[in-house]
Amino acid sequence: MVARLGLSQARRLALSGATIGGHQALEIGLAHQLVEDAEMLEETLEKQLQSVRACAPGALAATKQLLLASAQVSSDEDLNQLLDRGAAVFSDAIQGCEGLEGARAFLEKELRSGNADVDTTNTADCQPRRDCPAHRAHGARRGLPHRRNLQRCRP
Repeated sequence: MVARLGLSQARRLALSGATIGGHQALEIGLAHQLVEDAEMLEETLEKQLQSVRACAPGALAATKQLLLASAQVSSDEDLNQLLDRGAAVFSDAIQGCEGLEGARAFLEKELRSGNADVDTTNTADCQPRRDCPAHRAHGARRGLPHRRNLQRCRP
């Protein structure tokens, strides 16, 4: 709570036992959003959960680790190391199974909309892999077109 609110606000709330309303919680950064009623809360929560579920699990985990690590950065050297680590993690993710699955999903959407610039003659399957989070979560999609330079997941 201290990291989020600052020592002064956290101390005031913790030591006084003060209660605050939703508007004040939003104002001081304790809440991200304010909704009118329980129904709107359920709708807002479901939208947020859908957004999270749409993300690749491995990418989410890596992002969480990088964000937590960023709180420990205390020097330019630490920051440079974290940026290098983030670039490596991003590169691995985009070239890995989840990245390929994301690219395939994007191409499938573009193909349906008629905006895709794809090679539809190469519809080789992306074979399921037990060690690939994207395949565990969603299963391999079969028969989707690949961009000419898009590599398929390798067993």
